[in-house]
Amino acid sequence: MLKRVRSKIQLIIVIICAICAFKLVPFLNQTYKVSVVVGQSMAPSFLSKYIVILKKKFSKDRLSIGDVIVFRCEFSDNKRFTKRIVGIPGTKIERSDSYIKVGKRMYDLSFQRGRVDIEDVLYETIPSASYFVVGDNLNKSYDSRHFQYD
Repeated sequence: MLKRVRSKIQLIIVIICAICAFKLVPFLNQTYKVSVVVGQSMAPSFLSKYIVILKKKFSKDRLSIGDVIVFRCEFSDNKRFTKRIVGIPGTKIERSDSYIKVGKRMYDLSFQRGRVDIEDVLYETIPSASYFVVGDNLNKSYDSRHFQYD
């Protein structure tokens, strides 16, 4: 008798969980996205093959410095890139072959001298609706230093 009651309670719990899951999945699908990190550009924060759950942001106005984003690039066969935003629209950038200065933050590139094809110092301002993104592992990152703003 006790086994039957326990089985019925377990069945009711499973049914309730299933109903909740079916109600919750569409909501989560609209709000979150699962992505897999490819490559070492975001190490040590995110290693290659890490599975990350991303909150979808529907407006670029909500993006801010420090946010990690996943985006596709048309010039790279729609490959997905995972990068950190270090510059928002209107931010001034100063770049050379040994450093990048975004706003007041300095990124030292002396360990990879010669990799970035920039002569002397380049000054620019991030255009509206564009962002300057880099990988946490600058030595292994293909990022805004290498492609144009979107």
